[in-house]
Amino acid sequence: MVITCKSISTSHAANLLDYAAQKGELYEGHDPQELTEWLEWDAARYPKIKNTAFAIVVNPSEDEHAERWDRGKWGDVALDVLEKMGLDKQPYTIMWHPCTNSRQDAGKLPHLHIVVMRIDDKKEKAISDKFIGLKATRVANAITKEMGQKTAEEYRKEHIAELRKTINKALQEMKDEGRRNFDPLVLAEKLGNSCEVVRKNNGTLQGFNLIHPKGAKFKLSELGKAYTLPNLEKAYRAQFSRHYTIKR
Repeated sequence: MVITCKSISTSHAANLLDYAAQKGELYEGHDPQELTEWLEWDAARYPKIKNTAFAIVVNPSEDEHAERWDRGKWGDVALDVLEKMGLDKQPYTIMWHPCTNSRQDAGKLPHLHIVVMRIDDKKEKAISDKFIGLKATRVANAITKEMGQKTAEEYRKEHIAELRKTINKALQEMKDEGRRNFDPLVLAEKLGNSCEVVRKNNGTLQGFNLIHPKGAKFKLSELGKAYTLPNLEKAYRAQFSRHYTIKR
């Protein structure tokens, strides 16, 4: 599960509420129009506060099979997120985006949009948005563990390990073919759909993006220092000499 949270302006919140209300289904909380009017009222009362709302998106992972969740399950998850974020006492609107077979929804999974009023009217000040994104990640990890699932970070480490193996296999094939020089475009060709070549504006090679079969995308540098193109080339030359000598 991945949860994102950020503070947003009243106009942004109004657009999000309108969009989510049209695309999804109201679950809990205030009517979208009602919450919009409330946010606009707060914006007028506190003109120095730029962002009057929080926008939260709850994205279950594919392995959590959220398409099988019933209405009660989605509601429980949403309320759990708000409680763990410390925002359950604020006015909010929870909307479920089921996703369809439309082109716009292609590849997406069911998810939740939550808009929460950021200004605490009792204290007459905005709830801090400092490190709110990090807090959302920690909440996602806590809920994921409670469900007995792997966290996003655990999946990330698994994906990186698998992509490293894919690169190492491609490099071994290049050595077995007797390719003395490291050619990044040959490597890209061998990686096939797992590789996205990135070029500079002048057309020269800048690097690769590695794409995991489940869709996660990584820069080469995210796989580790040893997997940047300069270091791959350096290691390849050294390893090829030993490899070629043994083959002879």
